[in-house]
Amino acid sequence: MGGRDRRPGSAAWIGGLEAWRTEVPHPLSSSGKRNVRSDAVFQDKAAGVPLLMVEVDRATESAHVLADKVGTYADLYARRVRDPALPASTGRGTIRGEMNTVPFWATLYPRTGLPGLPPLAIVLTGAGPTALTNRMRAVADLSREFWAGQERADYRYRATEPDDDFYLDFTAKVPLVMTTLDCLQQHGPMGPVWFRVAQHRGREPELLLQALADTHTAAEYRQRRKQRERAAEAEQQRREAAEQKRLDEEWARSEWFEKREKKMKKLARLWDEAATGDER
Repeated sequence: MGGRDRRPGSAAWIGGLEAWRTEVPHPLSSSGKRNVRSDAVFQDKAAGVPLLMVEVDRATESAHVLADKVGTYADLYARRVRDPALPASTGRGTIRGEMNTVPFWATLYPRTGLPGLPPLAIVLTGAGPTALTNRMRAVADLSREFWAGQERADYRYRATEPDDDFYLDFTAKVPLVMTTLDCLQQHGPMGPVWFRVAQHRGREPELLLQALADTHTAAEYRQRRKQRERAAEAEQQRREAAEQKRLDEEWARSEWFEKREKKMKKLARLWDEAATGDER
């Protein structure tokens, strides 16, 4: 699976043999009686993939079983253990709680630099293209609760936000990508072969790093909100300037009429004075 050619579209796999571990058990409890065994774990920061769990599905079991495995990874990522960096307990009232725990997976794979949970890649084989496409869709539908981001919007008092704008919150959600073995063999894992299982993604396959990147992020949403706020502020300033211009024009007209009235009154008074003098 290793290879030196990492160019997009290369038929070779990514990373050398040292970047791969196969048949890796991940305990779901301290007893170790339950675990999720990854077909492979890939780590290669040079390739831009600090950690990737890989499952190979040969279509020998129902889509429900594969979807349940996605849920098992969610259970793994939710498991928390005492922070090993903390000093050992002395038995003198050590404070326990969530603040002293860390995700269990992070103790197995420290310093990954991942902003969220480790992504899961499912590679499907063992059937024809149509059957595998339908299987991917079925697994996506059945495992939705584990990968689907929550649609959110930062509404504020007296703030006007469009009804159709939002961001996706993927907190505690499994980043899930899928492809087929045939696509990998044809285009290579760094080619456009990956389908990110998430809302509002296109139907075209993506490059691996592109597929692993979240879309509809909170940062993008808040940038749009700032743009709307700046546009609203500019519109308000335009309206205020237009209103001030209107008031200035009305004031100028009233001053002109007032001066004209005073002038007419003065002319009338002079006329009256001249007529009175003639009568005398």
